[in-house]
Amino acid sequence: MTRPSPICRSASRVVLAVSAMAAFAAAAAAEMRDITLPIRPDAAYMRQAIVSQVFTGENETAPVWNDGNGCNFLVLSNPRVRTSDGLVRLLSFAEARVGTRLGSRCIVITDWSGTIETAQTVELEPGGNALRFNVVDSEIREETTHSGVSMGVVWDWIKTYVHPRLGEVRIDLAPALEDLKGVLRLVLQANDRGMSASIETITPRSVEVVDGGLLVGLGMQVPRAGKQPAPPAESLTPAELARFEAAWKGWDGFVTFVVKHFAASTAAPGLRQELLEVLIEARYDLIGILTAEPGHRGVDPVRVLFMDTWNRLAPVLREMSPDMPRERALNLLSFITAADALQALDDLGPGFGVDISLDGLRRMARILAPDAREDPLQYDEQVDPELRELFDFGPPLRRRDLGPAPQSWWHGIIPDARAAIAVDDALVERLNSWVPPRAELEPYLESVHRLLDETSRGVATDSELDSDLHEMYRALVLATAWQETCWRQFKQVDGQITPIRSAAGAVGMMQIMPNVWRGFYESGGLTSDIAYNAAAGSEILMHYLLNYAIRHGEDKQSGGPDNLARATYAAYNGGPGHLRRYRAADTGDALRKIDLAFEEKYQTIRNGDELAVRACYTS
Repeated sequence: MTRPSPICRSASRVVLAVSAMAAFAAAAAAEMRDITLPIRPDAAYMRQAIVSQVFTGENETAPVWNDGNGCNFLVLSNPRVRTSDGLVRLLSFAEARVGTRLGSRCIVITDWSGTIETAQTVELEPGGNALRFNVVDSEIREETTHSGVSMGVVWDWIKTYVHPRLGEVRIDLAPALEDLKGVLRLVLQANDRGMSASIETITPRSVEVVDGGLLVGLGMQVPRAGKQPAPPAESLTPAELARFEAAWKGWDGFVTFVVKHFAASTAAPGLRQELLEVLIEARYDLIGILTAEPGHRGVDPVRVLFMDTWNRLAPVLREMSPDMPRERALNLLSFITAADALQALDDLGPGFGVDISLDGLRRMARILAPDAREDPLQYDEQVDPELRELFDFGPPLRRRDLGPAPQSWWHGIIPDARAAIAVDDALVERLNSWVPPRAELEPYLESVHRLLDETSRGVATDSELDSDLHEMYRALVLATAWQETCWRQFKQVDGQITPIRSAAGAVGMMQIMPNVWRGFYESGGLTSDIAYNAAAGSEILMHYLLNYAIRHGEDKQSGGPDNLARATYAAYNGGPGHLRRYRAADTGDALRKIDLAFEEKYQTIRNGDELAVRACYTS
């Protein structure tokens, strides 16, 4: 057989190499797929962009034309933005004058004022990261004209100046994109070249005007199948346990930082309460993970917690955005964009390596508040006076087992620890070391009754609760303490007095979760001081009564005013999401049994038998 010449052999190698490269490229392309990540600038954000670029005059005015002598001018003011029919619509008030200068006098041809509306499309700038607005139509909504000039002539003149000016508006998405990429580098498997390269492919590909704002689609190429995470071990190693603890504490610090940041940004009580609900529900979610069997925990609790909390937090933040100044609105847009993108990637499945690390959380917090000095992931168990003030819990409670409340940095700014709850210190001292034998049961119960009675009356007096409901609230406090622990703060174990603690970590007479109410109450006070525990539980009950049961009109449901107690206890027992469970058809048997047991105790107290709790000890 004749052998091929060297030239032919070289040509064959080239052909083979090119074919192999083409096959490799085709295989690589087949292993990648396009996904879309969302950015959602809302109408409030668009308004801020328009104001910052067009309405730059005093009091948000836009002097789109002025001859400098007052004879000819056109000024827009009071801009409002909405979206409909795929268009951005800007409604603004306008004042115009057309005249001619004759010596020192202005001969006015027409004076006009009215409301004009422009309709604009939004498109991506070619090859860039910005959105551009194009005026496609405009009309006069209202008008007052003082002249004989045709309005059509005036309007043609106005359009000559208004349309080009509004057509200059653009929204630069580059800062939000850079923040997003920075977060994704920390939370995706960035050491995996495929994911690192995927992050760099993010680019705006589409924009659509939707109800309430814009929807910008960010294109991203990701591997078709990522590595599947290993299933969690039945028991965690010491190193995994340490990582687990650091992760959940960092997560709790992050959520607390975010909620405080936004609560301080709004004076609206309703929005603040919604933010507090996000925080409390997030902490209840965390409790669920902490109390799970080790084999169901995994070593990274943050990803699931983040996604669940984001679903609750996002609507609140979007509701807040209209009241934010432009710079803070840009920070918010970047923060929301990063969180939305994480959720979209997480929805693709576990193979995409979404690992929301502590560094990733810290980066997100810095996007939100770049000037904040404190560590946004800080976790400590001290009372945070700012947290209590933001959510209307008032000054910190006094721990009687430590004597007078210490003076700290807030002394003189925030009132001293609450002293309106006038409970006798000698009584508290006695109760703080008392696990009664049967012979002392009656004096013990009478002492606790006095403590709970005085505590509940003090909290009610300090609150905004209508006086007609004070007795209902007092019975609620007594019944809750009965339901939770039969009025006990301590028990005796092997001859030692120890605080009562549930399997889930709830402590003391009122069974308060220190992890859920971190920053509001001292863990040490909740365990060692029965008066502190009683006051904390009474405050939490008042919070749920005022801000949930009454606010949501539970007394208007079948059952009347006593529904307020039922709903308040349900929320106290299970978190804000449990408010209506006492009357919900789908409530599980275990929870229904708890609610019925509380109802029986509450009605017994309302009927005058306030020491019926003794049945706990005699049955």
